[in-house]
This record gives sequence, C-alpha cells and structure tokens, in this order.
Amino acid sequence: MNTVLVDKALELPPNERVAFAELILASIDYEEEEVRQLWIKEVKERMNAAAEGKTDLLDFEALYHEASSKSTSPSFPIRFFSQHIMMKS
Repeated sequence: MNTVLVDKALELPPNERVAFAELILASIDYEEEEVRQLWIKEVKERMNAAAEGKTDLLDFEALYHEASSKSTSPSFPIRFFSQHIMMKS
C-alpha cells in the first residue's frame, strides 16, 4: 500500500476524506458490478447448456455425500467445488 497516499488522505479535512473515500468505494462497486454481470452471463450460459443437453447434470447431494465419505481432508469442500461443480468446457 502506498503510505504516502494514505498519509496525504488523512491530512484532508473530514468532509474531503469522506468524498475521497466515496470515490474509492465507488471504484470498488464498479468492479463488483462487473463481476456480478459476468456471473449472470455464466449462469445463463450454464442454464442454456443444460437445457440444450450439452452438459451432464448431476444430483448435488448424492455427489457431495459420495465424495465426502471418501475424504478425510479438511480442505475437502474447497477441492470438491473446484473439481466437480465448475462446468468443464
């Protein structure tokens, strides 16, 4: 982090610090909105692929219970979701 920038921002009067913080937060909100829109697009693509029979549908609970019964690793949920839930192209 740029400590010079932080120090300068903290020297601003309170109302200007608020305005500065709002500008910074607005830039984050923009990125979050962009990510949200990308996820919406991804979900629609996955739904269309499922509706068109282009992907195999699996029962989540059955798959999760089967996989979890075979694993003793505490990182199991993370590995499970990254390996089995993500749609393979």
